[in-house]
Amino acid sequence: MTTPSAHGSGERAQRGAVLFIALIVLVAMTMASVALVRSVDTATLGAGNIALKQSAAQAAERAVGMAMAQFDPFAVPAGFFTVIANADSHQSTQNYCASLLPTDKRGVPLVLQNLGSKECDGQPLNPANVVTTANNEQMRYVIERLCTDTGVPDQAKCNLDQILPTGGTVGGGAHLGDTVPLYRVTVRVDGPRNTRHFSQVIFRP
Repeated sequence: MTTPSAHGSGERAQRGAVLFIALIVLVAMTMASVALVRSVDTATLGAGNIALKQSAAQAAERAVGMAMAQFDPFAVPAGFFTVIANADSHQSTQNYCASLLPTDKRGVPLVLQNLGSKECDGQPLNPANVVTTANNEQMRYVIERLCTDTGVPDQAKCNLDQILPTGGTVGGGAHLGDTVPLYRVTVRVDGPRNTRHFSQVIFRP
């Protein structure tokens, strides 16, 4: 009669323990690999979103500059902004309002947030003024005169600014010491991945 040795049983127990530990380590490494892949994907997605936001912001800045330039009677019309011929009245074809529009608490005109709503003269934003950039971004804009009503601007209904010497020429027939109304241009840019950016500038021609 042969009795199993205690040494053989111990070796089998050790081999079983090593296999169990190896399985645990394998599962842990698999989970770590999955977590690493997800982390890399999240970082890549985040970097892509930041790039899209920066691109939208740059497009909005260019559009704001174009809008401001179109108030210079000596500037050549460019892009989707055109020269405002009569700033004392609404001109829906140019998305120009001679008086202030309703805004949200941030000061963004509601007509730019709800694209189906009407602007100052009861017309929606002119779809002909929507421009798609090379990065597949859509730019929309609205220009407001900082007045409570249309007509010739005065201190009672408009925010006015006095023309001071700057070393340059004064356009539009204005002279040093005259007061001119302030204007506000707001641009909305919609890009890929539901990117949305608003830029707003208050200026005087």
